[in-house]
Amino acid sequence: MGERTESNRAGGDTGFLSGGGALAELIRSHDWSATPLGPVARWPQSLKTTVSLMLNSQQPMWLGWGPQATFLYNDAYISVLSLAKHPWALGRPASVVWAEIWDVCGPLADKVFGHGQASFQDDVRLFMRREGCTEEVFYSFSYSPVRDESGGVGGLFCPSTDTTGKVLGARRLGTLSQLAAQALVQGTVAQACATAMDIVAMNPDDLPFALLYLADADGRLRLQAWCNVQAPREAIEPPRLWDAEHVFATHVPTTVPVPPGIPGLPIGLAEQPVKCVRVLPVSRAADEQPFGVLVAAASPARPLDREYLSFFDLVASQLASTVQNARAVEETRDRAETLAQLDRAKTVFFSNVSHELRTPLTLMLGPLQDLADEGSLKGEAGQALSLALRNGRRLHRLVNTLLDFSRIEAGRVSATFVPVDLAALTAELASSFRSAVEKAGMWLDIDCHPTATPTYVDAEMWEKIVLNLVSNAFKYTLRGGIHVGLREESGQAVLAVQDTGHGIPEKELPRLFERFHRVEGTQGRTHEGTGIGLALVHELVKLHGGAIQVRSRLGEGTTFEVRLPTGKAHLPPGKVRDEPHRGISAGGGAFVEEALGWIPGEESAATLPGTSAERSGARVLLADDNGDMREYIARLLRAEGHEVRAVPDGEVALAELRREPADLVLTDVMMPRLDGFGLLKGVREDAALSTTPVIMLSARAGEEARVEGLQAGADDYLVKPFSARELVARVGSTLAASRIRREALANERHLRQEITGILESIGEGFLAMDRDWRFTYVNAEAERINGIRREDVLGRNHWDVYAAARGTLVEEKYNRVMERREPEHFQYFYEPWQRWIEINAYPLADGGIALYFRDITERKRIEKIAQEAERRKDEFIATLAHELRNPLAPIRTGLQVMQRAPGSDAAARMREVMERQVNHMVRLIDDLMDVARISRGKLELRKERVTLADIVKTAVETCKPLLDTAKHELFTSLPHETVWLDADPTRLAQAVANLLNNAAKYTPEGGRITLTARRTDGHATIQVADTGAGITPQLIPFLFEMFMQGENSRGRAQGGLGIGLTMVKQLVQLHGGDVSAASPGTGQGSTFTITLPVAAQRGDTTAHDTLDGQPAAGRKLQVLVADDNKDAADTLSMLLQLMGHSCIAVHDGPAAIEAFQRVQPDVVMLDIGMPNMDGYEVARRLRQLKQTRRPRLLALTGWGAAADRARSREAGFDQHLTKPVDFATLQSALES
Repeated sequence: MGERTESNRAGGDTGFLSGGGALAELIRSHDWSATPLGPVARWPQSLKTTVSLMLNSQQPMWLGWGPQATFLYNDAYISVLSLAKHPWALGRPASVVWAEIWDVCGPLADKVFGHGQASFQDDVRLFMRREGCTEEVFYSFSYSPVRDESGGVGGLFCPSTDTTGKVLGARRLGTLSQLAAQALVQGTVAQACATAMDIVAMNPDDLPFALLYLADADGRLRLQAWCNVQAPREAIEPPRLWDAEHVFATHVPTTVPVPPGIPGLPIGLAEQPVKCVRVLPVSRAADEQPFGVLVAAASPARPLDREYLSFFDLVASQLASTVQNARAVEETRDRAETLAQLDRAKTVFFSNVSHELRTPLTLMLGPLQDLADEGSLKGEAGQALSLALRNGRRLHRLVNTLLDFSRIEAGRVSATFVPVDLAALTAELASSFRSAVEKAGMWLDIDCHPTATPTYVDAEMWEKIVLNLVSNAFKYTLRGGIHVGLREESGQAVLAVQDTGHGIPEKELPRLFERFHRVEGTQGRTHEGTGIGLALVHELVKLHGGAIQVRSRLGEGTTFEVRLPTGKAHLPPGKVRDEPHRGISAGGGAFVEEALGWIPGEESAATLPGTSAERSGARVLLADDNGDMREYIARLLRAEGHEVRAVPDGEVALAELRREPADLVLTDVMMPRLDGFGLLKGVREDAALSTTPVIMLSARAGEEARVEGLQAGADDYLVKPFSARELVARVGSTLAASRIRREALANERHLRQEITGILESIGEGFLAMDRDWRFTYVNAEAERINGIRREDVLGRNHWDVYAAARGTLVEEKYNRVMERREPEHFQYFYEPWQRWIEINAYPLADGGIALYFRDITERKRIEKIAQEAERRKDEFIATLAHELRNPLAPIRTGLQVMQRAPGSDAAARMREVMERQVNHMVRLIDDLMDVARISRGKLELRKERVTLADIVKTAVETCKPLLDTAKHELFTSLPHETVWLDADPTRLAQAVANLLNNAAKYTPEGGRITLTARRTDGHATIQVADTGAGITPQLIPFLFEMFMQGENSRGRAQGGLGIGLTMVKQLVQLHGGDVSAASPGTGQGSTFTITLPVAAQRGDTTAHDTLDGQPAAGRKLQVLVADDNKDAADTLSMLLQLMGHSCIAVHDGPAAIEAFQRVQPDVVMLDIGMPNMDGYEVARRLRQLKQTRRPRLLALTGWGAAADRARSREAGFDQHLTKPVDFATLQSALES
């Protein structure tokens, strides 16, 4: 019977299955007699050949043979089937294996079997049943006929390629592309969200439904838009349903199940309900506050793999861009509307103010004009009257301009258009500026030709157009001249005002006629003005049915061109009068009078001294573009005895200061060419001028303007209008403060000289740098250490001098000092010098840093020698331990064999002696290694909560054999309550055990040892007292030093390295405790006391007793032992066999690999230090072999450091056993 079964399974020759992987083994062991294919021995050669081809291919393939298309496949096809169908599918009909997709595959298979017709399908969507769910996948595959020996179709051959990733990626990319395209064209947030949800709705395969919440001003989430949900809004709206509020607060996406009971949710692919949703913050970056939260349903037919989660993230990010762009559009629209409202409000305000100003202006100008006409005031009084009258008229003109503008905007302007000799009127208006232009050293060219057709204009408005344009040209032209021309062209009167001024930047031209717009940085005669002159011209030209244009090039000049239609057909009939215009108004006088004030007077850049009796006054430089203001302030300060130099702008002022410094600078803020802030910056950046006090004058009122001036470095800030008394007082106080400051600076220089003397005498290098990393001080020691001269580096940037320090610890530390304003201490090896430098870096009050440093290269060399000696010592100890452990391994194993084998009493006693000595030697080696680890700071504590009683019990159990051998009496006293410790139980028990061992060694046979544990004053104490040899008072202070031993002959006779007490102290100190020793003297015993901090108490105060038990016997194992030490391998094999296991022993790496492949063991125990091929390499090769089950690999070695254990894990070992291995450890390792 057995032979027939074997025949049914394997058949005859199965060589065609060679190299076929796991499926070859499954085919070889499968009972084919129960399938239509029958035993393998009767398979036709065509089937065997096809199966061999398939099994040795890396391409996923399956083969259907015979009428039922009996299913065979290769290793690569396992991933297609999934574990839900592998290996169940082998030998079953293909229509059963792929029942869920046979509606697609069946007709294709029929073509193959019925007609021998091959087919190829590309990117076909299939819904495969995989591990509990139906999964959406895409495959490209072909069905090809396989001919049998008769020439007919024997089977179907199907190679396939999984294209799921490609198809899903394209589908998802399409959704993201549409979202990105729509993100830039939405006008409102609501529209943007609705459009985005419409796009999401177009991909229900990846996003069955979605909800988009946005946060309101209070941070509450509101449902903004959703798609593919038929449920009422109130059923889906609460954010808590989806954990949306938590995601919004933490910015961390999460996956939550779909809440039950919500009606109207869609069904997913393959008629599967949606099971979960992905909830994501809608934000551009993880650290930004989200705009809201996206709830996106996950397809039930796809796993939530990394690609799917990344798609959700990209959708949320794209929605964030959409919302952000829409909000930007809304904000831009709102901002434009706000600006328009502000312009309108400003115009209304100026209109109201102008109306209110007219009455007091009339009452001021009338009496002032009367006084001027009388001519009774002479001298300084007459000058003051002229000053007041000029500026009153200027104020009156500004008020009229504001009123004109407000009337035009309100549509209440009254215009009367009459025929005018436009050429004569324009020439006469322009000529009024000739005296001012020529006084400024320029030329004025007027070329006005009469128009053939009468031109109708409002004469008063035309005056304002011409005068504003010519005044503007004069204001911004400092050299050259102005051309005013009028000509007729194509039925239009064309006025051109051209200048040779500075010009206007091209980007400013579109906004030139906007209300209140001013071109920043333009050079002109003054910075005064309202910013509405050109806007008024533009509106007046429009009222005439005309247009105005401007052309300009920087450095060449500007041309304004006004075009008015000739005749009257384009004008409102009700406002046209045919009576001709006669004469012009006196409006030009105010324009010209103001223009004359822009020309620097004779006092400019000239000194205006005080009276001869007050020549001790200060030297004051005054900068203001308004001539009247210069004259007024200069007169006030001259009366106080000061020397005054007056200049029209900041550029001239700076040049004057550099030619001859002043005691005080008094400057207007708004000036042409270089304004007050530019002048202030130039003064502060010039080392020779930086301490000069500066008072700024400005018409900008308010605390903000004052703060801006003071922050820029001004000493005071005076707002116009100001009184003469206030000006004089401010100038006086500023000059007094300046004198005090000069005295303080002199004192500071003296102190600096003293500090410099100290810094030059110290034995450390000292460097100081400012906030821009420029060296400001270098002492003599720094010159010596760095090998530089201070004159070569002062003022230079640190990173230019020491370029090699870029990107190093030096830059990191210096930046930290500079930014955090905290000191840093560090050591650094500077490669270019090949030297070690110790650096102390400190922040300075001025924003820079100071460095104290010394060359520690020699100290580092000595430390390196000491470290090398320490390393060699540790290496020697580790090697010594390894060499001692190797011979101990077979000895201990042999003892364990002897213990488990029968023998005489004498042999038993001898075995006990040998076992005690071996255990003693193992403890010595372990202590030696522990001390070495502690001294290097590499001993790692594994702390846990443990009771004091458990520590004591473990220590007593460890030492019991030694105590029993010496026939000592041990008395133990434990506390009644539970005392908790936060400790490494193994290491702390080791420390207590060392004290017990020490007591046993130095106490005569039959002595008394007392171990007491208790809680005292918040600490736990463990006390070990003995009646032994005692300790001399001279020895107690040195008792815990390395290799220290007493002179007592008994203790020395029992051996030891003198490191036990050293290790006790180090282990106790690692636990935050301490240990002490006391003794009345020689022969009177000794007491050792450990003090430890206690942990917080727990409610559990159960008894300390535990039940001892033996682990249950495990199953019998096949063990492979590999060790080049034949004695070690053989004794370990004997012990394993006595434990009931089967064992094979080999003595090198290649033999271990060969034996492993032959016997397939359950456990492999490998010595690490084998020649030719060490245990690490053997383990790596064993892990690379194909195995039906994974064996347990155990490392056997005399090396037991943490690094050795880590290397074992990397090589593939399951456990690291340090020789010699005790029986309990071995048994535990085998049972794990």
